[in-house]
Amino acid sequence: MREACGAGASRSPSGTRKDFDVIVVGVGAMGSAACLWMARKGLRVLGIERFSLDHGKGSSHGETRMTRLLLFEPGPYVALCKRSLEATKDLEKETGRKLYVQTGVLV
Repeated sequence: MREACGAGASRSPSGTRKDFDVIVVGVGAMGSAACLWMARKGLRVLGIERFSLDHGKGSSHGETRMTRLLLFEPGPYVALCKRSLEATKDLEKETGRKLYVQTGVLV
């Protein structure tokens, strides 16, 4: 096991963390996002990943993603997509890295 993200936990005499509010098993795209947002809310979070953090065994590995935003779709999907894009742009500002490139698609 490998600690991938941990925030706010106390340490035992050996220096290892011992108290967590939440433990996330698997820190791919969803798990790492869960760790980030829970830690931002003040929870003590431990993320555990079986493989190296840059492995290609996950369900969403690879360098590219496509976000489809069709304004005529019913339900909360459009609001979720818009919020996701806002969060991505916020993360770009925090990290100083370009994460999102808008390209377009022909339908």
